[in-house]
Amino acid sequence: IAPTAQAMHFVAWGAVIVSVFLYVNLMHSPLGRALRTARQDALRATADGTGVPHLLAGTFALSAAMAGVAGWLY
Repeated sequence: IAPTAQAMHFVAWGAVIVSVFLYVNLMHSPLGRALRTARQDALRATADGTGVPHLLAGTFALSAAMAGVAGWLY
């Protein structure tokens, strides 16, 4: 990915900054609100119109993608 160790350091920290930025934006969006509701009370989230199994599957896929990027950078 990067020709030198210092360049790889900057790439890795850039990925961390982008990940944190995306996480903060996700948690302050309506989808993040639905995630928090599903975490606390799945029945209420279902009553609010959220597809809890689909939401949790999407969250799992997103976390797997982030883990893949972390492994790729390692």
